This record gives sequence, C-alpha cells and structure tokens, in this order.
Amino acid sequence: MIELSDIHVTLGRGKGRTDIRAPNLSVAAGEAACLSGQNGSGKTTLLRVLAGSVSPATGQVRVQRPTVAFTDIDRQLQAYFGRSLPAFTMTHQSGP
Repeated sequence: MIELSDIHVTLGRGKGRTDIRAPNLSVAAGEAACLSGQNGSGKTTLLRVLAGSVSPATGQVRVQRPTVAFTDIDRQLQAYFGRSLPAFTMTHQSGP
C-alpha cells in the first residue's frame, strides 16, 4: 500500500531551484499504477520520495512494504514479477 498526501519537494537553490508537488495518491496492495510525464516533471524524484532517499519538505508518505526475505535473486524476481524471467546474456560491443 502506498499513500501520498500533499507532497512538496524542493531541489536546488536560486535560479536552478525546482519545486515538485504531488497531489494525494493512494495505491492499494495488489493494484498497479502508471507514473508518466514529460522530462523533468518529477517522476524520478517522486519515486525517490517513495524509496526514502529524498525527503519531502512537506506532506506525508506512507509505504507498507512486505516483510519477505529471499536468499537468491531468482526467487526475488519470481515474487516481484509473478514468474521467473528467462536467462539472458549481456555483451559489450565497442566501436560503431
């Protein structure tokens, strides 16, 4: 469950100052939400507020996290996505 109430975040100072405001939002357990907007509109900042890495100047954030611990990444991915992900290989190509 996620609840946001009158969030206001201020980043930077002077002319480079950015104010981000988020209205009330509630996402119940089991629901899905889509966060969209133009570049620089505050999507990542809002996610950082939810993660706790950015503190809002005003407002309230309530996130009820599940208390589940896993020992391997495949079980974590299965729990998050509801299924196992196919194996993949990462490669690096230098040059054009």
